Amino acid sequence: VTPKPETLASAIVRRLKDDIVNPDGTRRLAKRVIVPLEVEWHRVEMDTNPASGLEGILRKKHGIWKNEERNRIIAQVARSYESEQVLITVETVEHACRLKQFLPEYELCYSVSEDSHNTVQTMHSSGVLPEPEPKMTPDRMFNIKRNFELGLTKKVIATSVWNRGVNFHQLQVLIRADGLATSVADTQIPGRLSRLSEGKTHGKLVDFLDDFDDGLARAAKRRMAHYRSKGWKQIVPPASNSGKDHAPILAGSRRRRKSD
Repeated sequence: VTPKPETLASAIVRRLKDDIVNPDGTRRLAKRVIVPLEVEWHRVEMDTNPASGLEGILRKKHGIWKNEERNRIIAQVARSYESEQVLITVETVEHACRLKQFLPEYELCYSVSEDSHNTVQTMHSSGVLPEPEPKMTPDRMFNIKRNFELGLTKKVIATSVWNRGVNFHQLQVLIRADGLATSVADTQIPGRLSRLSEGKTHGKLVDFLDDFDDGLARAAKRRMAHYRSKGWKQIVPPASNSGKDHAPILAGSRRRRKSD
């Protein structure tokens, strides 16, 4: 029987798992050293659902990209990390611009294309971006990446242009604003945090439980399951109406807790 070819997702997971745990808790993979990740969840609870009755792209557009309350919560969490290097990941240029509305100190990084440029221009002309953004060019994108790798730039909002092919040793906090939920994305995106640097004991991954919409909430639960399969410690706050004490999910636990 011919074995089935390995999928990209399973290959990434295998590479992350097939490593050696050092006495200090870091993990050695081939010639690289990676640090363990810890997931910190925040709930997005709203009285109304802006994505109600919508599906597909429209659900994401109104439930995630244009959701001002969600973006405010993300910005509030981001600002709690004043001194750390922070990367916020988004799916679209539009969402990057709408987050920058609340985080003007963050730099944007996205693909070099006319579509991306036109979106940024539209966000500026509509008032979402109070200040015009310089056009993204290959040189500008290279400089943003280089400065982030060197630790000269501390705060960036990036699209999938940085999902792979980057080496951010000093990155301490990654905030997932994207809302994606695939085994590949849930491995590649957090993987930006895993590089070891001096004084770095772990990477902090921040994610959001979109309780206001059933479909988006299910996507968050899929991400949670993917993280659990990798053995990452997860800290999940109780729902505001649960009345239960906060309790962390233990790394590698397969058993579903009530706070999940």
